[in-house]
Amino acid sequence: MIHSIENDELCVRVKEFGAELTSLYCKSNHTEYLWQGDPAVWSGQSPILFPIIGRLKNDLYTIGGKEFSMPKHGLARKRPFCVTEQKENTMTFTQTDDENTLLQYPFHYRLSVRFSLSGRKLTVAHIVENINNQDMYFSI
Repeated sequence: MIHSIENDELCVRVKEFGAELTSLYCKSNHTEYLWQGDPAVWSGQSPILFPIIGRLKNDLYTIGGKEFSMPKHGLARKRPFCVTEQKENTMTFTQTDDENTLLQYPFHYRLSVRFSLSGRKLTVAHIVENINNQDMYFSI
């Protein structure tokens, strides 16, 4: 499902799956500023890369003596988010760990992505919460 916010200047669209920004449209000059995802070249648009950016050697890493496998660019971009806030100029998407993510990333987390409009400005905030009693390693 795609959600949107807009004001007099901009219209923004975001997919629930991966909390991926799919459109940043300027109303005054009728311009789409975001790549529209041609599958012949690259179907992505603006993926959220968490808890890693890039690829691990052999897609493996070790924490606490236990080996884990994680795909390129982590977990967030290939999982759904829930809309946890929707207002006129702001929307927030949130994803939390589950039994499947724990098999690949042994940390309890809450990842929220907030999209906010003010005039011709879009602000995107990534909020990572560690719901553990231990250090949590990540990049975003």
